[in-house]
Amino acid sequence: MTAIDDGHVGTSDEADRDVAARSLTARLDRQSRRKTAWFCAVLGIGVLVLGFTAGGLSTRLAVGNGSVNSLPIGAPVWVFGVVAGLVCLVSAVVVFRQDGTGGRRAGRLRGGLLALSVFAAIVGVVAWAARGEQASLSGILALSVTASIPIILGSTSGVLAERAGTFNIAIEGQMLIGAFLSALVSSITGSAWIGVATAILGGLAWGCLLGVLTIRYAVSQVVAGFVLVGLAAGLTAFLTEQVMVPDLATFNSPETLGTLTIPLLSDIPVIGPALFRQSPLFYVAVLIAVVTQIVLYRTRTGLRIRAVGENPAAVESSGVQPRRIRFWATAASGAIGGVGGAAFTVGSAGQFVAGMSSGLGFVALAAVILGSWRVPQAAASALLFGFATSISGVFGLLKVDIPPALMLTAPYVITILVVSGVVAKGKGPAAAGGSI
Repeated sequence: MTAIDDGHVGTSDEADRDVAARSLTARLDRQSRRKTAWFCAVLGIGVLVLGFTAGGLSTRLAVGNGSVNSLPIGAPVWVFGVVAGLVCLVSAVVVFRQDGTGGRRAGRLRGGLLALSVFAAIVGVVAWAARGEQASLSGILALSVTASIPIILGSTSGVLAERAGTFNIAIEGQMLIGAFLSALVSSITGSAWIGVATAILGGLAWGCLLGVLTIRYAVSQVVAGFVLVGLAAGLTAFLTEQVMVPDLATFNSPETLGTLTIPLLSDIPVIGPALFRQSPLFYVAVLIAVVTQIVLYRTRTGLRIRAVGENPAAVESSGVQPRRIRFWATAASGAIGGVGGAAFTVGSAGQFVAGMSSGLGFVALAAVILGSWRVPQAAASALLFGFATSISGVFGLLKVDIPPALMLTAPYVITILVVSGVVAKGKGPAAAGGSI
């Protein structure tokens, strides 16, 4: 009788846990729908207001590549605002009316409508900023994509680490190390790609340090991450002053990767110049994101990585070493962060400047949250942060009467909104941030 009772109790406990898990999932999905709907609605109202404050001025948006395919679309600013606003508001209504039973298909629809709303809002904002003038939408998108390259790499790094249970707050430090080493080695060797390879090794070393501190010595992941960021910032600043500054021509004049143009595809209106006339590191970033997604969701190694991020004790009970898996995932995450650092130097600017990552490693973590800890969504979120990062330069080119210093705060304001749950709030890996 006792055994039967115990069996009933066990079954009842399992049923209760299953009901609780389903209830939590439904509640998080409902919160996500509401927040996405409100976000789209706010975007719509914002571009509507901007459109009607343009004073009847018109805008011409060139949607080609600046040559054969230039197709300037001219209309009053309020027309752009109304169209963009309606797209956002309709998207908000559709998302809000979802009943939560659509599963992954509903989630993909929600993500697609969010991306469409963000794109429409960007068009509306650009039309308002260029009121009375002409602006190249393709050029602005190209600037945004270029600015998003280190964020795409940083967010991919963050997803990989967190799926294994490591909160990689050290991405900022890995970027700085990668940027410094790529500039230094490229200057000495005359090869930008050797500089990128060195950045990978530097990021890998920083990832290994994070793994040793958090896994071997059980140091708090947040504390260890901030320590490594501070160490990277101080070390690169010191070495820049002592090594690079005395002889810039030898140690801080790196070769850059230039621009890679893909024939035919680069001639597609709007997206052609933005996506297919880019730094080679953009295609490297996309390739790394694709490979990471395949490894995480199509291989046994990826299954083990995700299992360690959810329940390391269960993984250990199956005979697999969770510490080893988490360590190497963290190390690989650091290597990806190092490539993100190379994007600042050999991928664009050339010379290394102390602190040049400007907090974008932390912005990449916000992209991870906004992307619900999934590589494709995080990479797409990075494009939004890329636009926010480049908005100061865009508004400067369009001669918008807003202080550039104020515009520089845009990506960090969005970061605060994301991490505080105002824009998005999801549930990350259960064991992320904990020790094994």
